[in-house]
Amino acid sequence: MNEQLLQFIWKYRLFDATEIATLNGDPVEILKTGQQNLDSGADFLNARLKIGEQLWAGNVEIEIDSANWEKHGHNSDPSHKNTLLLVCLNHNAKSNLDIPIIELKGRVNQKLLKKYAALMENEAFIPCQNFVKKVEEFTLQNWRLRLLAERLEQKIAPILSSLKNNKNNWEETFYHALAKNFGFNTNAIPFELLAKSIPLSVLAKHKNSLLQLEALLLGQAGFLNGIDERDKYTKGLVSEYTFLQKKYKLEPLEVSVWKFSKTRPANFPTIRIAQFAALVHTSTHLFSKVLEAARPHPLRKLFTIKASQYWDTHFRLNIETESGKNMLGEDAQNNILINTIAPFFFAYAITKNEEEYKYRAINLLESLPAEDNKIVRSYATIGMKTKTAADSQGLLQLNKHWCKPKRCLECRIGHSILSK
Repeated sequence: MNEQLLQFIWKYRLFDATEIATLNGDPVEILKTGQQNLDSGADFLNARLKIGEQLWAGNVEIEIDSANWEKHGHNSDPSHKNTLLLVCLNHNAKSNLDIPIIELKGRVNQKLLKKYAALMENEAFIPCQNFVKKVEEFTLQNWRLRLLAERLEQKIAPILSSLKNNKNNWEETFYHALAKNFGFNTNAIPFELLAKSIPLSVLAKHKNSLLQLEALLLGQAGFLNGIDERDKYTKGLVSEYTFLQKKYKLEPLEVSVWKFSKTRPANFPTIRIAQFAALVHTSTHLFSKVLEAARPHPLRKLFTIKASQYWDTHFRLNIETESGKNMLGEDAQNNILINTIAPFFFAYAITKNEEEYKYRAINLLESLPAEDNKIVRSYATIGMKTKTAADSQGLLQLNKHWCKPKRCLECRIGHSILSK
């Protein structure tokens, strides 16, 4: 037993309240347990209780041991002035306290305590994996929808921060975020640094020349610094970048920031940069076009891109391969729609106070297939299967922010398990 669990038990009345009374023998009728308070002061505010014949409205403090009332200084704390009841598991105060007390020892369901112990002690994939199959699908689905909204709210925080830094320039902000997404986790940070090292306005001046765009981006990434020019195309890139670097006074990244190990060739940063160059080459005012496209098909069309012919036979500069796939594949497109487009719709809705874009974000995720990764597959093995990206995004939020830190008492799934 801990105080958080005892608060949960009080909040949801998961104890035997039959003939419950204060230690002084006054009968207690709990009309309203109160609103849980996560700030300073008593644990529950605005409770309504009938103690003896008197009806009271005030606050309730929860403690494992009644002795903690004085030990924690609540008896002299102004923020606890309106506390009308102390609820404890064990009454062990050595002196009489100046507050009515009820003791819950012996009134808490032992089955609940065993379930909670099982959740906290379980070192499996998630704490409740032995119980979750008994939870109603309605509860699971509603909770996933709430978690999806929570995930989108968290994802827009860096977008809004970037927007502020970019003086409310949506196109530049979108350019930075999209570049980061092109890094696909492994090279996300280097890709974001690359975008920040060369303004979108500079790329726009050269958007009609794919060679110059590749030269700018590969050069700024550090891949052209001191490279052995083995083929004609690489020589052209180096020549273009040498001129453009001096013209715009550009400082390239250290090539060591990029990662190739444990990455499939199709995801090598070199070919992803070439694809990003192709995207800049074929698009103008991309974010404005994204806002105009409401459905997955027109959105996907914006990201149906192919790098220059050189990358048909290369994954890296100077190293020729038998064949290369330099198209941005469907999985990569879905990744962009899920992790960049949907959050930007949500951020735009918040900033412009246009609810339509919130619905666009959710509708987009509901129309895309679920992500296929280790976490999503692990949930599927315990009965929590996904159909759409909205489902998988909810599960990813659940895993990272709820299951891993074992926030079972705050989780609707945990509540469903413990309250039965």
